[in-house]
Amino acid sequence: MPLPHTLQQAIDLHSQKRLEQAEPLYIQCLEQPEDRHTALENLTILKLEQGDNPSAYSYANLRLTEQPLSINAVNNVAIVCMRMGKLREADHYFSQLLPQYKENPTLFQNAALVKFQLAMEGFPTAESLLALAKDGVEQFPESPPLLHNLALSQFLSGQQQAAAQLYGECIRRQPNEALAYLRIYSGPGSRDEVLYQALLEQLQQGPQKDPLAWVNLLFARAHAEAAREDYATAYSYYQQANSALRKVRRPVVHQEKMMTLKLESIKEQLQGFKLSPWQGPNPIFILGMPRSGTTLVEEIVARHSSVTPAGELPLLNEALGALMAPLMAGESLPVEQVAESILEARSYYRKELKARQITTPWYTDKSPGNFRFAGILPVLFPEAKIIHCQRDPVETLFSCYRSYFFEGHGWTTTPADLVDYYHYYQRTMQTWESWHPGRMIEVNYEGLVEQPQAQTQALYGALGWSWQPHYAEFKAHPQRPVLTQTLDQVRQPIHRQGINRVQHYPEFAQAVASQLLKP
Repeated sequence: MPLPHTLQQAIDLHSQKRLEQAEPLYIQCLEQPEDRHTALENLTILKLEQGDNPSAYSYANLRLTEQPLSINAVNNVAIVCMRMGKLREADHYFSQLLPQYKENPTLFQNAALVKFQLAMEGFPTAESLLALAKDGVEQFPESPPLLHNLALSQFLSGQQQAAAQLYGECIRRQPNEALAYLRIYSGPGSRDEVLYQALLEQLQQGPQKDPLAWVNLLFARAHAEAAREDYATAYSYYQQANSALRKVRRPVVHQEKMMTLKLESIKEQLQGFKLSPWQGPNPIFILGMPRSGTTLVEEIVARHSSVTPAGELPLLNEALGALMAPLMAGESLPVEQVAESILEARSYYRKELKARQITTPWYTDKSPGNFRFAGILPVLFPEAKIIHCQRDPVETLFSCYRSYFFEGHGWTTTPADLVDYYHYYQRTMQTWESWHPGRMIEVNYEGLVEQPQAQTQALYGALGWSWQPHYAEFKAHPQRPVLTQTLDQVRQPIHRQGINRVQHYPEFAQAVASQLLKP
């Protein structure tokens, strides 16, 4: 049966990407009962294409209200929620769909992505992610994306060899799968000459249509050459990878610097402001530069039975929004408004923490970027313990340079930008330490590696806890997912590979060392 004229006209315009002309016709169709649900579905898609996620969410929920049993209606809401970052809501809807609609591989892929993102934010979804990934491969054994999901899930769960085999299979099935090369060579690694030659062939084809796919291949080649101890070739590809990344991810450090200055400006308003400690679970903030050893320290601290390792929580950024927004807009805040914002931030953080289902007396938040807020942490959380991780600056910066951070960190792509960010970090921490002398526990990465027993004993003493020798016999919890840039290393015992690695890259070391000496 042909579609009504107005609806057909709207669909034709939509397919031609003439969205502004299609939209009013769809809205007209909402008045016709027989066209309404199709129009709502297409308006949801149109608004997603326009980047108007709130309107897409409204249309999708309206259709779901009218057709609560419609698989398409539930799927549309789930996809919109995923696009908007409403991950828990998206996970709820995908969980409703999967038992009754397993014929769609894209559904498995989207559901797995949401669970992975939730795990990255500290939610206990790692086990269900692994189960979902296995189910997806059972349903669609020939699907490379679902095979990739399973490989990543196994790797995060500590099953490195199984993950390496699956990544290799992904590449054999789909040789242009750039992310699989990056995963295998930045993670478990591979001595398979066939995979290495496949990587070389992909690079010989030149830059990809997707610029980030090209970045993936360049970083994968750099890691592969470093594993082969061809450091000159490795450094050449690290340079090429960072150059390509810089074209799509520009540094925005000025915003972070401005945020720090704005926080410094309310020092007087914060003086004398005191909150009572809340009754558990209480935070242990582990902060510092990225790649400074925060993951290692978290795992050492988490050896204690009273600690849940929560990883890199995004909560401080979210919680401090009400305080930072007027400050960044140039407003001068009175004491009362600062106090109200602090209480609101604390309440938000506690509410979101409760959703993570942490039951131990203590938990870790090891997001390195939390150093930007370290001056306000003793005010927000008087009960908190704060650990500041430090590492040799040249080693720290090279470790950042050789790492492909999937979000942010545009400052890692040149030695000059790396040094500029390190100076910002140094000045910021000096300021916060002057605000709260002796409040932070200082931990040195090289010291932990060289003298694990003595340094872990000192760390536990500073935390006020009893120490046991096995706390220094470090290896990550086998069933605990490690969701961080260092996940390839954290499954291993403490080792010296991160000490003086930069000796193999003298060009980088010289460039950075000379600039670090400048004020």
